[in-house]
Amino acid sequence: MTKKIIALIVAAFLLFLVFFIVKDYRDNRIDRVIRDSFTFHDNGYPVAQQDEDSITRIYSAENKTAQQIVDQLTQQVKPNQLGKIEDHRAIMVYPEDLVLIMRDSSKPDLIWIELANKDLVAEVMNISMLERYQVSNIAAKQWNLSKTINGKYEGYIDLSGQFARMVAPSQQVVYESSGFVPQRGGGISAGK
Repeated sequence: MTKKIIALIVAAFLLFLVFFIVKDYRDNRIDRVIRDSFTFHDNGYPVAQQDEDSITRIYSAENKTAQQIVDQLTQQVKPNQLGKIEDHRAIMVYPEDLVLIMRDSSKPDLIWIELANKDLVAEVMNISMLERYQVSNIAAKQWNLSKTINGKYEGYIDLSGQFARMVAPSQQVVYESSGFVPQRGGGISAGK
């Protein structure tokens, strides 16, 4: 009887220990580092979301360069691959996420940090953009992306320096501040 109690106590302790190891691993993921380091952008701009598993979140940093953001993130959580830094933009590939770093062309002292999970990347990302920043091979291999994906999304700020208007026709527009999904439809007099 005593051996069974001791075995149960040891098993409970091991489960408790495994829980904290897993929790610590998850707490050191890049999403937590970004959330804790930068300002969550919540001004009503739409964020693309295919479903609850495919999402992108936008953060900002002022008075920093793309290179400084890359250095800060790399120092805290090493990416699987860091793409080339070009035109004040960078892409970093992590196990579950793609991090896009881009300077605002209208406010050069503002850097946008976009955290897109792998599901969203697979569904809507422009593969040419990933190729341009030299991360398409690792992303394709790591997440089983097809080289023929034909998404049009290039990030919160696209390669021409404009804010992204729409990810894809099938995407819902979800507002970060409220989670509100506008209902579209109606006729000519529906007040669109």
